[in-house]
Amino acid sequence: MSASFVKTFQSEWLKKKKSLASWLVIIGAFFVPFIYIISRLIYHENTVRDFSSKNFWNIYWIHRSWEMMALFLLPVGIILVVGLITQIENKNNAWKQLHTLPISYTTIYFSKLSIIITMMVQFFIIYNIGVYLTVLVPYMIINNCQYPPSPFPFKELLIQNLKYFIDCLPIIALQFLLSFRLKNFVAPMGIGFLIWISSFIALRWKHGIYIPYSYTMYNYTNPDNHKSYLNYDFSIHTFAIIYTIIFILFGYYIYIKNLDKS
Repeated sequence: MSASFVKTFQSEWLKKKKSLASWLVIIGAFFVPFIYIISRLIYHENTVRDFSSKNFWNIYWIHRSWEMMALFLLPVGIILVVGLITQIENKNNAWKQLHTLPISYTTIYFSKLSIIITMMVQFFIIYNIGVYLTVLVPYMIINNCQYPPSPFPFKELLIQNLKYFIDCLPIIALQFLLSFRLKNFVAPMGIGFLIWISSFIALRWKHGIYIPYSYTMYNYTNPDNHKSYLNYDFSIHTFAIIYTIIFILFGYYIYIKNLDKS
């Protein structure tokens, strides 16, 4: 990793602190856990019953805690965050200044992309902390509420987070491409929402797996459904990685070949 990339990354990180993207990551990560905490405190009798289940972690953490995220908040949040990050230069009319610096276009492109991916890692960490609080807070407040007796599935938790993270990458890569190419906030966001809505509509269609925004939904609803449906030997996560590489390389090509970098 070159020194110029590190310095550019640090500069981009400072820029993003002045945008709404940072707050969007924090608020978005705590939104679902906050609702779960309130719900478990209100319906405390159900909470006591659920916490005593031997399959609590697998049912209520590994699976149910991802429902709103996989189907709604993750795709929508990524569309908004990528748009906010890539539009920092447009908002301040600073592209000409940025391109006069002794920094290669390659460094600029991949440092901005790295910022978004790092923010996604940050989001996943905060979200998992928030979900754990949905267990810890009711346990500490509700009388006769025992801590879930089954062992904490740390390995399964990491695997599940990794799968969802991989499934998010095509959305990041395509929104990044669109935001760089169109250079405004509304158009890339509108296209992203149209693709996301199309993913919902095509979720039960046998060719829905080809829509790159559908993988978090497939991972939540039935991650193995497409194998029996389309007879593929590789998973939706492999599709996600392939799409991500294509979008990143295509976006990079468009960026460096674009003569108007103002």
